[in-house]
Amino acid sequence: MPVAFTVSNCSVATENEVRDKASKNNNNHNSRSTTTTTTTATTQKQINDNENNKGNNSYSSSKQKQEGFWKSAEGSQFIKEVLSNTQGEKPSIGTLTESAKNKLLNVKDKIIAPLIQSKNVSDYLDLTKSFSSLLSGNDKKDALDSIVSQVQSTAEQGSGGITDTSGFSSILSVMQEHTEKIQTILDNEFGHIDFSYFTPAALWYYLEREDERKNPSWKRLQHRYHKTIDITMVEDLNKSLNLAQLAYCDSSEELKKGLKANAAMPLELLYYQMESKPSQPSHFVAVKKGQSWWSNALEVVIVVRGTKTISDALTDAVMEAVDYRDGKAHAGIVESGKWLAREHADLFEQLKANSDKKKIKLTLIGHSLGAGAAAIAGMELKDQKDMDVNVVGFGCPALVSENLSKASEDYITTVICDSDVVPRLSGATIANAALEIMEYDRYPKLLRDIQLAVDALGEYSPQIATEDRKKQAMEYIESLSEDIKTKLLKPKTKDRVAPVLFPPGKCVHLYRDGHSTSGSISPCTFFGEIDVTRTMVDDHLIPTGYGKMFLDIMRRDDEHFTFDGYDDGKK
Repeated sequence: MPVAFTVSNCSVATENEVRDKASKNNNNHNSRSTTTTTTTATTQKQINDNENNKGNNSYSSSKQKQEGFWKSAEGSQFIKEVLSNTQGEKPSIGTLTESAKNKLLNVKDKIIAPLIQSKNVSDYLDLTKSFSSLLSGNDKKDALDSIVSQVQSTAEQGSGGITDTSGFSSILSVMQEHTEKIQTILDNEFGHIDFSYFTPAALWYYLEREDERKNPSWKRLQHRYHKTIDITMVEDLNKSLNLAQLAYCDSSEELKKGLKANAAMPLELLYYQMESKPSQPSHFVAVKKGQSWWSNALEVVIVVRGTKTISDALTDAVMEAVDYRDGKAHAGIVESGKWLAREHADLFEQLKANSDKKKIKLTLIGHSLGAGAAAIAGMELKDQKDMDVNVVGFGCPALVSENLSKASEDYITTVICDSDVVPRLSGATIANAALEIMEYDRYPKLLRDIQLAVDALGEYSPQIATEDRKKQAMEYIESLSEDIKTKLLKPKTKDRVAPVLFPPGKCVHLYRDGHSTSGSISPCTFFGEIDVTRTMVDDHLIPTGYGKMFLDIMRRDDEHFTFDGYDDGKK
């Protein structure tokens, strides 16, 4: 007889990646904090020693250090030397006056180097040169291009927060990695579209626009007339999520260990395939323990592994929609689902014979592309008289046409975590999102950031960026608004592609409502466009998306609630 095993305590690849990343961020943060503290303490002592007789305490904080130096005679001389450098390069210390040289030699390792590393000095020196060139009348357009480039580059860095930066970087890296594929999609849908307009700055400003537009109030309004989910449904879905997470185990030993620890849904492992092959996804089959002898159906579970990276999901998203039943479906996933339905036909017959049951009550579970394969397999098996089929998917890709999705609502449930990009991914939605980003008029926000940069320049270099000069510079920049827009923005078009594929079945949407997390049952067409947010990648993962959302919902009434066997690290 097969040996009994159970679920959880398994290190999933996606979760490991997230934890490793978080650990590295924490280690880097701690390292930076220690270095900064040591440097600050040493610098403070040195400055106090050098300036004690002068009573100069202008370096007592990071901001005061910068202002104190740049407003001093030595700082002023340093800036003048930079601006007078005909080669356009930052001068070496040897080109400064003797007084400025001595000052810099005393503090360059303790003050200047850290400031340059933290973007302040180098950014302001470059901006100062461009600002001065703009006012001098020489190469004004080159100077303007330089200012625009510098301000956009600074804007892309955001506030420096880990979440802010990592969210933007993860989205950008996925888009850049698949530039050629996105270009191909655009060309197929619209003819040739110049994808060079897609830049990090374009994405950054579009994200800011979406943050403003799709706020919690907007989300609550969109779900106002959608049926809400109840706590019992959340608890049941979380049990399925635990199994979906187990499918990512890298070895049979991990899988068996995880199954053994699952008290919420005791299962006996019957079969597993750890390796994924083309159109043959990794999965495992288990039978529920402790079933009633009086039931005429044997309860069996098939859990399917999905893709381990968003990049893989984007690659699969560009596949064509093919004819399937009375509608359309994702070409690659259809093949995987059909194979899965055929693969265990003999096993099901054997199970019925051995258990003396007349039917198989089959539950198919999956995450990401695994959810898609499970859904197609469910559609294939649903028609068999001796099969009672139910499917639960998390982050299932845009899989079937609207008519097929609605027809499967009674036996397929698809859970979608807030802005999860995968359920919204198709060739049409990728093309539409790319056009929206490239055509978004970010000029007003860019002009705002230029004004902020010029104002900051006035604080650091008041002798150069006087009020009159700042006003003169901004008036000149605004007079060339159309030229700037022509260079930065793709000309607007009305062309957009109507999406063909949507998530299957009854769609449960978990979303951040501004206070906590809410859940509603939403129509599949609600996910017909990519929700471009900083969390669109993290929301697809189990630990940072689905698992966290379920726990947030349960903790609305009990802040100490924990699912059986769940450890969120807060003990």
